[in-house]
Amino acid sequence: MRAGQILVKLVDDDLVARRSKLEQQRQLEVKRAERLKALKSVDGVSLEELETAQAQAAMRTAEIAELDAQIAKTEVRAPFSGRVGLRQISVGAIVSPSTPITTLTSLGTLNVDVAVPERYVGTVGVGSQLRLRLRGADTSERLATVTAIEPVLDERTRTQRVRARLSSGAGVSSGMFADVVLRRATINDAMLLPSEAVVQDMNGATVYRVRGGRAEACLVKIGARTMTQVQVQSGLTAGDTIVTSGILFVKPGKPVKATVR
Repeated sequence: MRAGQILVKLVDDDLVARRSKLEQQRQLEVKRAERLKALKSVDGVSLEELETAQAQAAMRTAEIAELDAQIAKTEVRAPFSGRVGLRQISVGAIVSPSTPITTLTSLGTLNVDVAVPERYVGTVGVGSQLRLRLRGADTSERLATVTAIEPVLDERTRTQRVRARLSSGAGVSSGMFADVVLRRATINDAMLLPSEAVVQDMNGATVYRVRGGRAEACLVKIGARTMTQVQVQSGLTAGDTIVTSGILFVKPGKPVKATVR
């Protein structure tokens, strides 16, 4: 559907009839004002009579313009080009200003709204690139450019809303969910562990390392994380053997039968 095309036409027979009546009255009053103007040129009528007739003709014109505005409101037009959804009313239904009629979805431009955690707010700005994967059959990575950022954080979730525009809307439907990847920086020598290998408690983050066939608890400092991995900034060295499964059964100093993966 194109922008400006009529979506719904409401009944306006009463308004059209009133307009026709007013139009006839206006024509009569305009002709009367013209005759009085000709008579006034020879002092056949007073100036007051002429001005009264002209004012009545102008009032009829204003009333017709008011009706035209009311008639225009009986036509619901598409504000932009897009695809119309399912109809939610039937012919003859009573419609009020709050009655949903249908949905109109733009196919040209789609936005994605993202809630960015407070700790990462400083890494996002207008013009930044976001990468996302749709939760559907098409899992290919797509790009979106940040166009607007909410100036305040949500007090409950401690997140900030960010809106980005998709570079291509092909294969995307409005309302779909997506997993968004916010790329902060590239660390070539980052040490990553499976998230299930890190135990969080009151003392911080703990990882169980295997040395000499026995488990050893190590406090580590963690950095960035993904859905499946955690970056370890300190507390471990490259080549350490880490327990990644059966964490609940591991005790410091107890023998561990390790299977390298």
